[in-house]
Amino acid sequence: MNASQLFFQWVMGSGKSSRTFDEKSVMGEQMLEAKEVNAGIDKAIQTYKEGSGYTANFARNLKEENPFLYGASFVNDLDNNSARAFHGGYTGSATVTKKEETTFGVYYYINIRITDFMTVTSGLRPPPFLGGYDKNGGKFAVYDGHNPYGPNGQFRTININYDMNIKVFRFNSAAKNTIKLFYYIFN
Repeated sequence: MNASQLFFQWVMGSGKSSRTFDEKSVMGEQMLEAKEVNAGIDKAIQTYKEGSGYTANFARNLKEENPFLYGASFVNDLDNNSARAFHGGYTGSATVTKKEETTFGVYYYINIRITDFMTVTSGLRPPPFLGGYDKNGGKFAVYDGHNPYGPNGQFRTININYDMNIKVFRFNSAAKNTIKLFYYIFN
């Protein structure tokens, strides 16, 4: 399922009211590219390396963002990351569950959980109109047909969750310096 399909089901009142996506789903793959999620992963690894914990919380809160920058990022996300555009705001955590040492660095196994409760106006028709549906094709209705939210229904809330497990590699300092040296020599 992609964000467009999920949005259509949400507005039309079809599909489940609670969804959980993993790292292999389209929605999960896109959310793993979101900058807030990546910052949470980096923070969890850093906290783990410092010995001060293994979990880092992250969030995207529209109330705290510059509206102009959010508008620009939303337009960019529509093309490049429709899952992030779909959510707008969300909260989550990244937790290091184990690590695996190698010669050149460390693999960190990370569990990422994201939760978002979302509400939409029925049929994209705002109050004070009742719903967005009209059996008789009324001039203010967005959709013809039965309103799945009830005769006076305006809102449907859905719960979108992510439970993703990934493996992240980080070079150790010696490996980084060796790579820089080879790059310098052959560049």
